[in-house]
Amino acid sequence: MKLKIEIKSAILLALFIFSIPAYSHPSVVKSYNIPLNKIELKIEEKMFSSEFSMEKITLGTGILPYLTMWFSLDYLHDSIIKNKENNVGDASIQILYYSRAFFKNKMNLSWFFKFLIPTGPNAFLEEKWRGYAFGNSELLFGPILQIELTEGFDVHFNFFYVFRQGQSEDFFGGFNINITDEDAWKRIFGLNPVYKENFFHKNRFFNDSIISSFQLNNSKLFPFIPAIDFYISKRLFTDKNKKYEKHIEGYFIDPLIITSLMLKYFINTNSFVGATYSYALYSSEYYPKYCFSFYSAAFF
Repeated sequence: MKLKIEIKSAILLALFIFSIPAYSHPSVVKSYNIPLNKIELKIEEKMFSSEFSMEKITLGTGILPYLTMWFSLDYLHDSIIKNKENNVGDASIQILYYSRAFFKNKMNLSWFFKFLIPTGPNAFLEEKWRGYAFGNSELLFGPILQIELTEGFDVHFNFFYVFRQGQSEDFFGGFNINITDEDAWKRIFGLNPVYKENFFHKNRFFNDSIISSFQLNNSKLFPFIPAIDFYISKRLFTDKNKKYEKHIEGYFIDPLIITSLMLKYFINTNSFVGATYSYALYSSEYYPKYCFSFYSAAFF
C-alpha cells in the first residue's frame, strides 16, 4: 500500500514538473504540490523545426503544505549543432496553490500563477529570437482542474488569463502604492479601471490573451506514462493595422494551437526521463512548426 502511494505521488510530481510552460511550444500545467522536504531538479532540451534549440533548467520546492514554487531559466541557440549565436532566454517564477478536492477526491482544484522575468531578448525589437523568448513582463494566472476519469486515466484542464506587457509599456507603472499620495487612493492604488494610467484600464488589455488547454494521461502502463494534450492561446483584441498588436506569443499566429504526444519512463520513484513531440496546427515561416523535447528530472 505504501509503495502504491509513493508511485502515485511520484507520477503526479513528474506530470507537474514536466508541464511548466515555456514561451515556445508550451504544454499543459498539472496540479501537484511538492512536499516540504523535497527539492526537484529538471533539465530539458528542446529542438525546433527551425533548427533553433533551447535548454531549460527548473528548480522547485514546497514552501508551505499546499503551496509550491518553481524557478525556471531558458538558454537559446540559433542552431541545434553549429551555434552561431547563443542568448539567455526568459526566466520565470511559478507558484501553485492547491485549493481543495471534490467528489471523493475524484476532482482537484488548484490555482496557478506565473511571472515571466524579462531576461530574454525583447520580442518587439529583436526579430531573430521572437517566438522563443518574450523579453518583457508577463503575469499568468488561473485555475487548474484535475479529474480522475477512471483508475489510471486522468484529465487536466487549464484556464489562464495572461497580462502581457505591450511595446514600450511600463508594466508596473499602472500601480501606485504610495499611501501618502491622495491620487493613489483615488486610483485605488492602480486598480481603478476608470483612470487611463491604471493597470486595469482597457487600453492595457490589447496585448493580453486567454489560454485554454487539457491533457489526458494514462498511468496504467507504469513505469511508462503516455499522454496527449491540446493547447490554444487566443489574443483578446487584434488591430490588423498595427503589427505589434498581433499575437506576439506565436509570432503573430492567432489563435496559437498546439497538440503534443508525450512519454515518460520512471527509473525509480524519485527520477524519470521523457520525450515529447509537439506540433503547431497553424504556423508561419517564423514560428517553428514542431518541436522535440527530451528531459530528465530527479527529486531529492
